Amino acid sequence: SGWLLSCYDPVTRDYSDEPKAGLRIVQKLINSYGADVTACYVNRDTGTVYGAEWEEVKRILGAADLLLNIGGVCWLPEFRICKRRVLIDMDPFFTQIGKFAVEGRNDYHLYFSYGTNIGHSDCKIPTDGQDWLPIVPPVVPELWQNSASTPELADAAFTTIANWSAYGDVVYRGEPYGQKDQEFMRLLELPSRCSQKLELAISGHDSEIVTEVPPFVYTTMPLKGSPHKG
Repeated sequence: SGWLLSCYDPVTRDYSDEPKAGLRIVQKLINSYGADVTACYVNRDTGTVYGAEWEEVKRILGAADLLLNIGGVCWLPEFRICKRRVLIDMDPFFTQIGKFAVEGRNDYHLYFSYGTNIGHSDCKIPTDGQDWLPIVPPVVPELWQNSASTPELADAAFTTIANWSAYGDVVYRGEPYGQKDQEFMRLLELPSRCSQKLELAISGHDSEIVTEVPPFVYTTMPLKGSPHKG
């Protein structure tokens, strides 16, 4: 990690620099799938490694056939030990203009992005000198099963989760670009155009947003002690 207070404890709902609670949960999840993999956490500011020793981490990196850096926000110089390195861009445009994944940008062998039109003549997102290959988040429909408590589909709401504003606005070539706090306002008429209820679970917002965007039903879950506010 290179982010202040980036470790979240789902039990206490606190953010801190202590990764042990998160490591326990991640390791339990990994074990539940029968994978023989050890989860570890590196604090880039202090150089402290949790869950393994530095030499073990370097050995694993050297033996790996492929390193996938998803998001690119946690670059370590030791990643260069890996034979093949791939960056997966999760924030199209923000990544390409240098908001994310700046460190080690030129040390990958392949580049993928959720921005599937990057590089096309009609796409305004710059390539920043990389050949961005299209990719989409994987979805396995068989893993999405209705539970006994799931409402009948005819009465169920369309739901989604979102972060209202995570890292502020940016200006590129004189034009400001925001996040959901700005772009979502274009969808205010959407609930009136369909018969289904639309329900949002959002974070990173002020309580006023619920009154500012009234057509939607909100499930808000503020996180205690969260430093990530819009």
